[in-house]
Amino acid sequence: MAFPWLSHAMPEAHHQRRTGIALIVAAAVAWSTAPLFTRLLHFDSWTILFWRGLFGGGFIAAFLIFTQGRAGLRELTGMRANGWLVARHCS
Repeated sequence: MAFPWLSHAMPEAHHQRRTGIALIVAAAVAWSTAPLFTRLLHFDSWTILFWRGLFGGGFIAAFLIFTQGRAGLRELTGMRANGWLVARHCS
């Protein structure tokens, strides 16, 4: 091994890489099969978009609060109009 002092970090880096690849594959499968399941719903497009946006925003907010605690909630509620426009544009 060229860098013996890094030998202890290699298994962790390998594990993170495998986890990253698995998550990317799972996301690709979820995104590519979503239209198949959406067609099974007997609702109009606006209803589906409403619930998808509500659940998506809720899960993102929950993740932000889970990972950053009250500071994440303060950042979310303290966002000005520019922040909401950027968030809307990126979604």
